[in-house]
Amino acid sequence: MKHLNVQGKGSVYVEPDIVLISFTVSGKAMDYEAALKNLNNRVNNLRDNLSVSGLDKSDLKTTDFNVSVETEYKNDRRVFAGYRATHRLLIELPLEKELLNSVLANIGEGYSGAQINLQFSVKDRESLKEQVLIQAVKNARKNAEILASAAGVKLGEIREINYHWSEIHFFQRQAEMVCESAAEYNVDIEPEEISVSDNVTIIYEIVD
Repeated sequence: MKHLNVQGKGSVYVEPDIVLISFTVSGKAMDYEAALKNLNNRVNNLRDNLSVSGLDKSDLKTTDFNVSVETEYKNDRRVFAGYRATHRLLIELPLEKELLNSVLANIGEGYSGAQINLQFSVKDRESLKEQVLIQAVKNARKNAEILASAAGVKLGEIREINYHWSEIHFFQRQAEMVCESAAEYNVDIEPEEISVSDNVTIIYEIVD
């Protein structure tokens, strides 16, 4: 029995509806405990500023925590320059400009010195995955019909469908910034659409 092996690609483009805001806060001091205290004060300040925007500070989650030794080069050798404590945190918000502006403005007024990364994504990923797979299978069928017609043969039954679950990719948009105090803090961000794509391979029987 002869076979036709074809691949179909599915792609979906959607407007992002959530923003993932990650914060990197750090504190430095010559003394270990002082470095931690500096950091904790900054993080507490960050949490308080989020609550001013009407958010639940408990929604701000830790993604990484690190304390490292810093050195500097003096007199042809490395010497101890203190401790740096770093705390990385993440919060997920609906993508609403008014809320985002409020959050960034309040953080800026708090002087936490946080470095900020905005990542735009979608809440309902499972629905998008389903759409992508449906489209991929349809495109595979279309490609198979074109090839069969060109070769003067007919398609038979599907013998095999090959799909790797790890292939789905969400191409998310990002922006980075540092918040500082300002009389009026408004961001004019229009994130691009998020693209989701995947491939399937289908093997058809060929009927002469």
